[in-house]
This record gives sequence, structure tokens and C-alpha cells, in this order.
Amino acid sequence: MNITVHSEFRYATRILKEHLDKTEDMFRRIISNECEYKEKLNLAILEEYNQSMYLVCDTFGKYEETHFYLNKETLNIFVVDKEQSSILSCFKVDFDLSETGTKTMLDVLLSEWENHKNKLVENKNDLENNKQHIKSEIKHKNEEIRQLKDRIKSLEESTHTLKTYSDNIDKEIKTLDYNVKNTLAKIIYSFGYKKEVLIK
Repeated sequence: MNITVHSEFRYATRILKEHLDKTEDMFRRIISNECEYKEKLNLAILEEYNQSMYLVCDTFGKYEETHFYLNKETLNIFVVDKEQSSILSCFKVDFDLSETGTKTMLDVLLSEWENHKNKLVENKNDLENNKQHIKSEIKHKNEEIRQLKDRIKSLEESTHTLKTYSDNIDKEIKTLDYNVKNTLAKIIYSFGYKKEVLIK
């Protein structure tokens, strides 16, 4: 397992509380000249890391995929790269409590996390089956909607055709009515009518 200078710096300053007045660049120069200190630091980091429990794969800063490990005894979290070949960083679990309070809080949260994981395992299959059933129902309803839309379209077309027939009947009635009136007008308004009404 490789250990980055950044994780060495974080472990020295945050965990061991050493070199607190140094920047990471200053620390890099120090450990490049102090091989024994670097080796001792790496052994301590690896010893703690090897006693850690896996938590999760998640993002960390610029890294989209990293692995988080927790050492419950020391309350240290180690961040490992995607390939799990390098320790990128480390930090302490901090709930702004005393060490005892932090450990108690951590135990409560880990217990809660385990309960949630167990419930997920227990219920996931049933929930997935319910989800599939719902998806199937949605598909069925969408098919019903499609069929109803087709039926509505067909009914609208039929209605349009019937309306056209109805309009044509109205036109035919008007034509027939006109013909009746026109023929009557020819009979009534003959020259005899004109002589009777207009010529006096």
C-alpha cells in the first residue's frame, strides 16, 4: 500500500499533533531528509489502516471514487484511492465532544448504520418486486391510455363525418325549401299577380 505525502502530513499534524507549524511543502522537505521518521510514520499509518473497517465508496475532493476506512479505536478515517493501492488522506472523527463522547456517539451511529443496512437487505427484494409491479401497472395503464386515445381519435373522426353528413342534409333541405318557394313564387307572382297588385 502506497502512502501519499499528503496523508503522511495529515497523520503527523492531525493525529500525532506534530509539525503543526509546518506547511505541507515544508513537511515534504523534512521527511525527504529523515528516512527513519518517514518509515516510522508509514508503519504507524499502515498498522492503523490494517485494523480499520470498510465504510463506503464515495467522492473525496477532486476524486470521484474513493474508499473510506474507519479505525474505531483511534477514531481515524483513512481515504484510499479507487484502485485501493494508495492512502490519500486521513482525518479524525470529530463530533465536537470529548474523546469518550465521540466514541459513544460513533458507537450509536455505527449501530444505527448496521440496523439500516440490515433493513435494506431484508426489504430490498420486496421493495424491488413492488417497484416492478408498479412499473408493470404503469405500462398497462399507458397502454390503456393509448387505446383510449386511439378510440377517441376514431370517435372524433366519426363525429366529423357525421357532422359533414348533417351539414349536407341541412344544405339539401335548404335547396329543397328554396325550390319549393321558388316554384310557388313562379305560380303566384305571374303576370296575373302583377296586374292585380301593381297595375291599378
